[in-house]
Amino acid sequence: MKIDKHLAAVENVRRFDTRIPEEQILPALLEVAAVTPSAANVQPWEVIVIREKRVELAECTLDPLMRDEAGLRQSWIAQAPLILLICIDRKRAAARYGAVGADRFAVQDSAVLIHNLRLKADELGLRSCWLREFDGNKVRTLFGLPAHVEAMGIIALGYSEEALEAHPSLALMDFVHIEQWSRYYGCD
Repeated sequence: MKIDKHLAAVENVRRFDTRIPEEQILPALLEVAAVTPSAANVQPWEVIVIREKRVELAECTLDPLMRDEAGLRQSWIAQAPLILLICIDRKRAAARYGAVGADRFAVQDSAVLIHNLRLKADELGLRSCWLREFDGNKVRTLFGLPAHVEAMGIIALGYSEEALEAHPSLALMDFVHIEQWSRYYGCD
């Protein structure tokens, strides 16, 4: 099966070469945050651009099995030349919808932003990996996040050393239902 370029763009890449993205790429990439839709246009996100604290950020990850020969957790993060830390501003998120805005809509909106940033990165020639498994308190301390701001996701970006591969996926009839739960797409 042939994979559409933009579908393949959401595949996680964990091997980046040493090239540094050109200066004009960052503003073009971040402009996506200004135009990504959100509930009531609250735009509950904050974005921290990381180029220097990559090793420290890698140490905030939670997968203890993903250590390199030197003992560094998920060292591929430290090799990514550009990292975006996507955070939720809970105060801004709650302004319009209260707790539902802060707890549900902010998470959904930030996930849309992350996806849009990754698609834009692909358009600009970069590959990415979205990382969700990290110690939020360590990240808070490392980047000085105020109490009302919570780290949501890490996007590692750079030029890939590896080719994108299509991963196995479920058939539509395995998860798409027509009108009700028991009627599956493509089944009589």
